[in-house]
Amino acid sequence: MVYRVVVVLALPWLVLGCSDGMRDPRARAAICARSWKVKGFTFDADTMTCAEMFERAQAIRNAAYWRQRGYAFDPNIMTAGQMDRRAAEFRKSGVKVYPPPLTMQTETAEAEATAPEAVPVPEAATETPTPARPEDAEIRRMLQKMTIVQVRKKYPHYNDMDDMELTHAIHGRYFREVPFADFARRFLGGRP
Repeated sequence: MVYRVVVVLALPWLVLGCSDGMRDPRARAAICARSWKVKGFTFDADTMTCAEMFERAQAIRNAAYWRQRGYAFDPNIMTAGQMDRRAAEFRKSGVKVYPPPLTMQTETAEAEATAPEAVPVPEAATETPTPARPEDAEIRRMLQKMTIVQVRKKYPHYNDMDDMELTHAIHGRYFREVPFADFARRFLGGRP
């Protein structure tokens, strides 16, 4: 339902703000970014296309919709459609709140802290990395040269995430094939 409303509301914007008649994609992206800014969204026209801005805005709005219903999804990682499918799965399985309430997470963390130390399993043995999506190549090239301080400066809307959450999110989306420890060491600027 939310998806349809967003599409209907955004259709005039797509026709007027980002017409295919404009040849320069950066100019088109700049117009789209200004249009989204009026609506309360801040997008970087240098790194996103109009379609990516539209998709991200849909995801942000959809995340707010699901948050009101007890499901917390990250619009930087999931699309609106993925959120809808995941929420439907949760509802079918009877899960009313996602992620679980903080008290359960705290109890789990305390139990893990008191448990005896296990020998860590190498990352390569636990999961098979999936290749990054081709449409993420340009963003990946840009992020390879940045540290977390630079990302936070350029994208202040990520300031609500702590350093490790943001590091995990960027690693999971753009650098899955790189061992997390290596990525985190470089991205966090030598901090653990």
